[in-house]
Amino acid sequence: MNQPEKFLERVLKFDGTDIDQGILDVVNKIIEDPAKKYTEKDMVGQSFAASKLCAWSVNIVTFNRIYKEVRPLQLSLDKANEELETAMRELAKVKEEVRKLNEMVANLR
Repeated sequence: MNQPEKFLERVLKFDGTDIDQGILDVVNKIIEDPAKKYTEKDMVGQSFAASKLCAWSVNIVTFNRIYKEVRPLQLSLDKANEELETAMRELAKVKEEVRKLNEMVANLR
């Protein structure tokens, strides 16, 4: 590895939320194939650094899978919270109108 600092920088800045599906398909085949022995435990026999990169890559793929399941739920939650906020503002306006009307009725008595 000619430029380990650049490699480390790329690893640290890697966006696990946006991985091309073609890459995921290839990587998943490797991860899921027991004959490939692509696990941290098996890689430690090759090198400690390789074992940690293996663990990182497996975890990034797992993170990506979970993120793709959770992200639509997060977006739905954000939309629901916006709708709730709008409804609460409307409710506050209506309550203020009711208060004013009640005050007017009380003054008429």
